[in-house]
Amino acid sequence: MAKLTLFMWEMTLLDRDLRNATNQNWQAILDYANGQASEQEAIYAYMEQLKIAEEFARKQADDELNEKLTEEIEVQKQRINELILGSGDTNIEVADARVDVHGFLHDVLKERLDAEQLAREKKKHNFL
Repeated sequence: MAKLTLFMWEMTLLDRDLRNATNQNWQAILDYANGQASEQEAIYAYMEQLKIAEEFARKQADDELNEKLTEEIEVQKQRINELILGSGDTNIEVADARVDVHGFLHDVLKERLDAEQLAREKKKHNFL
């Protein structure tokens, strides 16, 4: 940081030297203040860059977490479906109900019912 050096009044009468020294004082004060303002602007710019970097890192971490959670949910759904199918007591009627009118075979009956309900809700929202 720059050191602020000012001139002192040596003469009691107002003369040209006093005016010049006073002007030099004002210029030194202005230069010092401008230097302080520039440093402060640099600090604010750096803080803004840090804020942007933090927001980007947070969003990236959120995206990664959402992706991992989605993968884990799919794994758990598959595990539950395998438990249901592996129970061995599947009724023929229930097994037949897993196939929809278009011939698409769902792993479990609940999956088919959920898909049909979501399709109906989507049509209803599109109609309204």
